[in-house]
Amino acid sequence: DRAGLIKSIELRLDGGRLSVDHTIVNTAPETIEVAPWAITQVPLGGAALVPLIAPGPPGLQASHSLILWPYTDLSDPRLSWLERAVVIESVAGAPLKMGTGPAPRRLGFLFQGHLLTKTVPSAEAGSYPDLGAVAQVYTDGSFCELETVGPITALEQGAGVSHQETWEVTPCDDLDEAYRRVVDGDSR
Repeated sequence: DRAGLIKSIELRLDGGRLSVDHTIVNTAPETIEVAPWAITQVPLGGAALVPLIAPGPPGLQASHSLILWPYTDLSDPRLSWLERAVVIESVAGAPLKMGTGPAPRRLGFLFQGHLLTKTVPSAEAGSYPDLGAVAQVYTDGSFCELETVGPITALEQGAGVSHQETWEVTPCDDLDEAYRRVVDGDSR
């Protein structure tokens, strides 16, 4: 591209899952800071699940963040707040975006009897854009996006960085079942 970055995507089928590797290589003579950003656009009419708290032992220290964008209205009727997640109905409306981090690095999208789950390996050390929102959902009047982000990396000429996601699409008609799979990380 004009910045001197080569961006590529490699897909590998592994059983019933799809590994999606996003790679950025710097061909420019100067060092460039980048963060791999994997955006999956899905149609309106479904429900995005954003886990807010990963399963784990209880504690007294903060462990997760909810990141909001200036145009996000927390009273938006498309939002449903659950015990450890938020559901975002992807129907037409004003722009809305929120993210979470550093874990559970997973997002879900329930649509017409199927659940798409996007999972990213555990968080790497480093700084992340958008106040550390490694998993993000955006929706507006046209579409919905499930986004995952890698750490900000300084790439010297010829260096590259990769960001891997695992996608799984399974039959699922029920939001409670989708919640169990996405938020709790339960398999089928």
